[in-house]
Amino acid sequence: MHALIEVVTEIEAGSEVVFGLELDMDVHAASLATSGETATTSTGRRRVELGDEVTFRARHFGRVWHMTSRITWLGRGCSCSMTSSMWISGPAWLCRLG
Repeated sequence: MHALIEVVTEIEAGSEVVFGLELDMDVHAASLATSGETATTSTGRRRVELGDEVTFRARHFGRVWHMTSRITWLGRGCSCSMTSSMWISGPAWLCRLG
């Protein structure tokens, strides 16, 4: 069984600005601050690049989880810029069973 989760967020800013914010770990850290969750990179850089891994530490269902994702694609288009990542460790691997 496969599942697709799609999240759409409308932002009043140019695609290059949004793309830059998406790669900025300080922006992710600020968005996670109130929940006590964290995101760290495999390289220690504050801006992620292709091949980097990001580990999220989050509390769900009363447990602390560590989930790691690898940046597998960075794309810049005419009207949008996107990244793609693949879970490589943590509970998200359960989604690939079946």
